[in-house]
Formats: sequence, structure tokens, C-alpha cells
Amino acid sequence: MGANVCAIAGALAGGMLSDKIGRKKALAIGSIATLLILFVYFQILDTKSFLPMLAIMGLFLGFTQFQSGIQPVAFAEAFPTNVRYSGSALAYTGANLIAGGPMPVVAVWLLQVCNGSPWGVVAVCAVFNLISLAMILTAPETRGIDMNRTDAPGVIADGARFMPIGTRKSH
Repeated sequence: MGANVCAIAGALAGGMLSDKIGRKKALAIGSIATLLILFVYFQILDTKSFLPMLAIMGLFLGFTQFQSGIQPVAFAEAFPTNVRYSGSALAYTGANLIAGGPMPVVAVWLLQVCNGSPWGVVAVCAVFNLISLAMILTAPETRGIDMNRTDAPGVIADGARFMPIGTRKSH
């Protein structure tokens, strides 16, 4: 329950901070904090001491949800109005399907392969986190963009244009 309180506070803090400093910087802060906590998380859980366990679970869940407080607006701002729902749904659901779906099975397998050591799980989570951080750092800042923008029919996200059937030049 204590960790869930931290999750609520983290989501609110992430959203509010992203409004002040931008989505990109706030997401990077959350990603880096989560990565750093990941390396001490299981060691602190192994202490089996209530207060340290509560603190690390609160921090880990708080910073995970810190990013979740930013993602809805970052996803909405990343896509023009005419494809916003499809684009954000595909990005969010696709990532969860590819990475999140098989992760429990992968984690159990890694624990077996590593003789109960969590370091295999930590390594996989760290790799996913670093990929995410790289994408955050290379993506454009979206705070303050025109939320009413639309793409003209036939425009792809990278700016290339489709030629509607019947308008192609014949040779």
C-alpha cells in the first residue's frame, strides 16, 4: 500500500514536472532514476527488512509511475489529430505486447538459468531501459506543440507523400 501511494505521487509529479521542463527531460529523469534503482532493488529486498523494502518499492514504483504520468500527453502530442488515437494506441500497446507480455516468462526462465540470482532479470530490464532512454533522448520535444494540427491526406509521418490512385504519371 505504501508503494501505491508513491505510485500516485510519482504519476502526479511526473506530469507536473513535464509541464514545467518538457516531456523529454522529465521522461529522461524518470528513466535514469528507474535504471539506478534497478541495480539496488533486489539487494534491498534480500535484506527482508520492512522499512528498507518499503522505501525501495516506493521509489521504484514511484519513478516507474512518474513516467506513466507523462506518457499519455507525450503520446498525444507525438501524433497529429487525424491519427492521434491510432498512433498512441499502437505505440503503447505494441510496446507492452512486445516487451511486457513475455517478460514474466522470461523472468522465470532467467531466474532458473541464473540459479535464483536476479541479475539476469536486472540485465534484461536494464537493456530495455537503456533502449527507452535512447529513444527519449533522440525524440523531439513535444511540449507546446499545436495539438490541433492534422496531416493532409496522403502524408506519411516522415514527410513523404502518397500519390492517390489515378493521379500517378504514366510513362
